[in-house]
Amino acid sequence: MEGSIDTANSKTGGVDHFFLKLLTLASLTAYVFAFSGIITLKPLSFILGIIGYASLPLLALCSVEAYKHSEKLVPLIVRNIVIAILCAFPYRFAFYNQKSLSDIRSYFSLALTCLFCIGSVMFYDKMKTQIQKVFCVAFLCAISLFIGMEFAPYMPIIAFVVFIYLKEQEGKDAAAFENGDKERIAAVNRRKYLFSQYTFIKISFFIVTLAVVIPLVTLMFSKFAPGYSEAYKDELQRNFCMPGMMLSLPLIRFYNGRKGIDNRFVKIVFRGYYLLILALVVLLKVLFLYDYSLIPAAG
Repeated sequence: MEGSIDTANSKTGGVDHFFLKLLTLASLTAYVFAFSGIITLKPLSFILGIIGYASLPLLALCSVEAYKHSEKLVPLIVRNIVIAILCAFPYRFAFYNQKSLSDIRSYFSLALTCLFCIGSVMFYDKMKTQIQKVFCVAFLCAISLFIGMEFAPYMPIIAFVVFIYLKEQEGKDAAAFENGDKERIAAVNRRKYLFSQYTFIKISFFIVTLAVVIPLVTLMFSKFAPGYSEAYKDELQRNFCMPGMMLSLPLIRFYNGRKGIDNRFVKIVFRGYYLLILALVVLLKVLFLYDYSLIPAAG
């Protein structure tokens, strides 16, 4: 989720990158507490889950912004690899009490999904033909689902959508200035936020579709597929919280693309926050809630 945002634009008002990430981490905290087992009261867990799922589109947007505005991609990738590795072990014990230690999917934290999204848009950006781009999107989203990444394939899908439509918007803006399209130039100069209204509507369509369709499909499976509710109990709860993604829409709409507060301390806090919240959850479980065992659960 690392990168720098252009401060040379003239956009004022709205939500800058600092507050966008601050609210993203607040939502992510709700997600971690909702699904890690720390909150045992079901109604409260569901409410926190709804709030927590707002972080999914926001993290996708932050991943795209990290790629687009990073001056050096190699340090960006390396930093996110290190964060993903450091988060793997506490993530496994924060979210999985009974799974075997040998199940590699138990270590695929959200930090790895962010890294995957950054890498995905980077690969997409290097594709030359339309066929290559379509294959890139389909293949990488399928891979993210197959290997069991957190928020997959929904977060990679939204990351691709944000990147594709933002790039399309920037291309049309550049063409307008080059061709002297006064009407679009005037619209660009009036624009207060990063996304135009038209671009925002297209991005919103995907977010709302996922937020509505997935819970409905899950409800159908739970009603008509025998044993689904028990076999996929955790997935059921998460899918029913997906409408919370729509809570991110106002922040995306009013995001202005400006950097905001940005210093070394802020960067360290943002980079280390997810690891710290995972470690806190594990500590709370060890001290108060769960006696971890290295013996894999039967079956």
